[in-house]
Amino acid sequence: MWYSPTLVSPNCYAPGLGLPEAWDPDLVRDSVIAEVYPARWSPMFSSDDRNPRQHDAYSVTRWMQASDAAGGLAAQFHPPLSPAERTLAQLEGWILGIG
Repeated sequence: MWYSPTLVSPNCYAPGLGLPEAWDPDLVRDSVIAEVYPARWSPMFSSDDRNPRQHDAYSVTRWMQASDAAGGLAAQFHPPLSPAERTLAQLEGWILGIG
């Protein structure tokens, strides 16, 4: 996952830039930009009158909302990585929701 260091929130995190606290953002206070694969969740929801890009955004948002309500969103910031993978992820990032 890659994070931009130029977010509007003063409480933004950038694990792709190797900031150690980025693995534990405050999900109430902080802003996070995450790389995700919408195709993982899009089939779970009816597209209704949304175009494909709108539906991708809707699906990711719904997944994050449901994951947070179930108490599982914070766990997505702690993917099961080996020490070597974690070192690499601190440099390159990882994809939220994969793993």
